Amino acid sequence: MDSKKSKKILCLTVALVIFVLIGTGLFFVSKMSIAKPVLNVGYKFFLGVSAKNLDLNSFEINKLNRCLVLNKNVVDKAVLIIVNDDVAISGSPGIIGQDTKLKYKVVLEGKGGIKFTPQMCSCSRKNLVGKIVYNFDRGAEAISQYLDNPAFKNRSVEILDM
Repeated sequence: MDSKKSKKILCLTVALVIFVLIGTGLFFVSKMSIAKPVLNVGYKFFLGVSAKNLDLNSFEINKLNRCLVLNKNVVDKAVLIIVNDDVAISGSPGIIGQDTKLKYKVVLEGKGGIKFTPQMCSCSRKNLVGKIVYNFDRGAEAISQYLDNPAFKNRSVEILDM
């Protein structure tokens, strides 16, 4: 009877060790392959600098996505126009550093044919996402005021921000 119990205990111990090793391996594999967040499809880049050139980090992507989600009842699409304001890019061509001066514009296309078109603004790359979010919120607020006005229902309206 002792030999049968010891074989069962040995088999149970080996099986437990194998399950622990497999579980630990799967945990580390899944932890290492956490996907980087992707910019929402509601953002379109037009002209100049692309999202790839900006090399947005996860925090910046999440901030932009959150802004679009919070204003989804007003804004359908955001067109980002970003151009390099510096004469020469320091380093390799196409690489934008945190101190690179950029000109940007956030054109918002809202519900019911209302469009918010601000003028081009200038800032450094490190301040770009904060400025885009600020202008996005301002534009969404302006669009919502026009949407609330019955005189502008089902009309094509372009709000020019000076």
